[in-house]
Amino acid sequence: MENTSQILPSSFENIDFLLRSPEIRWALAGFLALLLGFIIFLVVKWRSAKKQEELNLFNAGDDRSSLDPELNDVKITEKSPHLDQKEPAASEKSVEHKWIDRLRSGLSKTRHSLTGSLSTLFGEAKLDEELIENIQEILFRADIGVKTAETLTHHLQSHFQKDSLPAWEEVKKVLEDKIKQILDIDGPDPLNLATPSGILIIGVNGAGKTTTIGKMAAYFQGTGKSVLLCAGDTYRAAAIDQLAIWADRLNLQIIKQQPGSDPAAVAFDGVKAAKSRGNDVILIDTAGRLHNKKELMDELGKVKKVTRRELGDNHYKTWLVVDATTGQNAIQQVKTFHEMIDVDGLIVTKLDGTAKGGAVVGICDQLNIPIKFIGVGESKEDLQPFQADEFARSLFGQEAR
Repeated sequence: MENTSQILPSSFENIDFLLRSPEIRWALAGFLALLLGFIIFLVVKWRSAKKQEELNLFNAGDDRSSLDPELNDVKITEKSPHLDQKEPAASEKSVEHKWIDRLRSGLSKTRHSLTGSLSTLFGEAKLDEELIENIQEILFRADIGVKTAETLTHHLQSHFQKDSLPAWEEVKKVLEDKIKQILDIDGPDPLNLATPSGILIIGVNGAGKTTTIGKMAAYFQGTGKSVLLCAGDTYRAAAIDQLAIWADRLNLQIIKQQPGSDPAAVAFDGVKAAKSRGNDVILIDTAGRLHNKKELMDELGKVKKVTRRELGDNHYKTWLVVDATTGQNAIQQVKTFHEMIDVDGLIVTKLDGTAKGGAVVGICDQLNIPIKFIGVGESKEDLQPFQADEFARSLFGQEAR
């Protein structure tokens, strides 16, 4: 028998010899093709599981930790087949009381930081300079801000005589009324919108813009308005997909294009579609982060110009989403956006997760920009139109009138 060592060199010292064989090359190519096919199969399975996880979020409230960060603060309740029908008056009253309860619960951390500390100062202490300094310190720690803290303490000094012994209940009522006055910029109807109305939703990434748009859409839909969504954050594919999920869940139409498209062009298409279809409200998502601040503001300015031109001044709004957990940083953030793009409304989110809700008072006092919506929880019902009286009373732990 011929020595096999002459045919197959030992230890593959002459591996080129093997690769010259057509049979071996075909076998190797077949193996690589199978390996590639297996990898593609795994990727497809992973994408399918990811999509199913997103659908489970909206259909069953499953774990959301692996989804887009802005989905982490949303919990969708089961869709009611009567969403667009008005409930009886008694039911509306029940819903209102439930919201007041959620608001008071959501503000519990801020209330404890503010009123829990203030209440310990009154009873036997005189209203002197030392007490005023202690009050200002507590107000500042609640992220109300230096200027607004001074405004509130000056108001107390004008209401009570120096060296008097005011009771906490009296002080609480005076502070509550003053804070309500500061917050009450828009009056009892903060959502007095013309038809149609285009609302440009702006804010930094992480504030919850896209999630907030979905919750707002649910609210407007529940009041009988026809809503159109516009996926203007074309720099994040996840934002487009996320808004599309909201549209599917709420059975709404959405205007979107491929990632990387011109946001102003998407907004233009959205406004044209809303006008032709007779929609009452169009909610336009926007980018929250580009390479630098100037580039972001220029992009938002283009979208605003297109939307305003097509709708007119009375039918156009720019609302900024503010994350309440950022405290005093939120005031600077609002200032920056307001200087660059002229914000005319605020949506304050995540009030339930912070003791820094006092920043809301500081923003209104220093910038005089009205709050349109506030969010105090994960479900879509936890975002509601802002009412200064409700907020002030809940901040001090009072029952709703």
